[in-house]
Amino acid sequence: MEEEYIDQGLVKIGYWHFAFLGEESQMAAEASECAADQDAFWEYHDALFENLGGENRGSFSEENLIGFADSLGLDTETFSECLATDKYAQVVQTDTSAAQ
Repeated sequence: MEEEYIDQGLVKIGYWHFAFLGEESQMAAEASECAADQDAFWEYHDALFENLGGENRGSFSEENLIGFADSLGLDTETFSECLATDKYAQVVQTDTSAAQ
């Protein structure tokens, strides 16, 4: 299906964040966008869901989010700066508001 439709530009896949579970949900969504800056959105997305330990229980602390990036071989300095500056906070908030 990917070769037949996506690679030929006939279908595009979109992803919108729905960060409604609190601060960790927001941070995880922002972190996935920071990973996307390094072409690792889906890998990071998968890492988040593999490491989900419950809602707002520390699974998605800043330290853990950076650790996930490191485990994927991302440039953690660039990734950390992206998180610290809230580069994608508005994008995630806009997606979440649109979904509500």
